[in-house]
Amino acid sequence: MRTTPLRQVSLVLMFWCACNSHAQKFEVDGQINFSTGDIRSRTYFRAVVNDQKWYIKLTEDSKTNYDYKEISFDGKYCYCFTSLKSYVEEHQKRGKKVGNNIATGWIVKESFYRSIFAHEAGPIWLAYASRYFFNNLTNKLVEPVISLNCERIPPSPSSPSTLAKQRIDWDLEQNFPYLPKTIVFYDDGVRNAAPFRKRQPPFDNGFTNIVFRVLESTNLSGMVLPTVVTLNVACPRQGELGLLYSYRISNVNILTNSIENSFVPVIPGQTHVTDGRFRFEAGLISYEIETNWLSEGEVRSFPQFGKGKIVTSIIKQNVPVKLENEKIWLIRIFFIISVLSATILIWRSAIKK
Repeated sequence: MRTTPLRQVSLVLMFWCACNSHAQKFEVDGQINFSTGDIRSRTYFRAVVNDQKWYIKLTEDSKTNYDYKEISFDGKYCYCFTSLKSYVEEHQKRGKKVGNNIATGWIVKESFYRSIFAHEAGPIWLAYASRYFFNNLTNKLVEPVISLNCERIPPSPSSPSTLAKQRIDWDLEQNFPYLPKTIVFYDDGVRNAAPFRKRQPPFDNGFTNIVFRVLESTNLSGMVLPTVVTLNVACPRQGELGLLYSYRISNVNILTNSIENSFVPVIPGQTHVTDGRFRFEAGLISYEIETNWLSEGEVRSFPQFGKGKIVTSIIKQNVPVKLENEKIWLIRIFFIISVLSATILIWRSAIKK
């Protein structure tokens, strides 16, 4: 059968439509309950997923400690942003001393960010945004994504010397977007954070550490998405293996319409940023910004780059950041001193005359 140009175009369009129909794009609103011992907390979340990109926003009933937290991945960098505006304003009203920044932020060159200060994001990410993570696995050893474990996991980015990988088994949903139904993380009998050492018997032989399980799901627009999820963390305590942390995702509402999100948290004002993109090259770098996240090139232009942790001046408005080189400032200072010295000499000469 002869293929005409029109038929070729039709085949291309059909192929594009088929591929596009399998793009995972959805938004989830729900709550995640957390418990450990007698402590209970409820956090509301919004998760937006668009293929590899994802965004998670966390809020609580009370704004005692923070207004909201945003953890996201824009395809290149992972961000963790915390708004503290209400906290800062309340403490200022009471006359208490607080910093001038109304927010904090982290930026790392990874596809997921670990932090005990946003630990609820881990189970949410596994439930809704981990498709490409599992697609790209080449073995059963993975870096931890749950921050609260038997030992608290160091925040991203972490070096291999402070972080141990865990062996896992998993079972994926057979329908698009092929998200995990169950995941089991195993402890190999060695502490999962530095200093690494063998656990006390009988746990030195390893044990089942974390169990993630989808209890209920729904099918919307050809996508099977979880609606009730649990994640339990078990650890040795006083010679027995017991439940230490527990999470439950529920009260979920899912939208599959066109979702718009930049996947980059908006900077609402003075924000203290810790930049981990150069962690293994120049250490952690900190600075303060007011509007935009800095590019790698802008951070590299810091005179202090490569000299360990630094704190720079606040970056104002939308002006591109180009911190002056130390040598240029020295030349300017020398020039000003020279001009002042010459002016004084001329003035003294004039007085003598």
